[in-house]
Amino acid sequence: MGVPVSRNIIGLFFFFVFVGICWVRKLAVFAKTHVFADIMIVLMITVVSIYGFVKTSERGYNKFDMVKPFEPKFSDSLGFAIFAYEGIGLILPVQDITANK
Repeated sequence: MGVPVSRNIIGLFFFFVFVGICWVRKLAVFAKTHVFADIMIVLMITVVSIYGFVKTSERGYNKFDMVKPFEPKFSDSLGFAIFAYEGIGLILPVQDITANK
């Protein structure tokens, strides 16, 4: 039903979006939207934790069965992990700017 779009096109689109965001010099511009970023990070951590608990309860805990030496979709999860790590580094300065002095 949807229009097929290549992952490369999507990646290129977001590359230009993020390059544009990186050119912003004043972090105070993002002060109004930092709450949304906080909510999304907490939501992501919650979803990943619940998924891990559900899969562990279904399969049981055996570290050798759950971890594969190579996962083809690992590159996707690596991107999400880097986004979460960088998001925390951006949110703390923005919260410091918006604090009442």
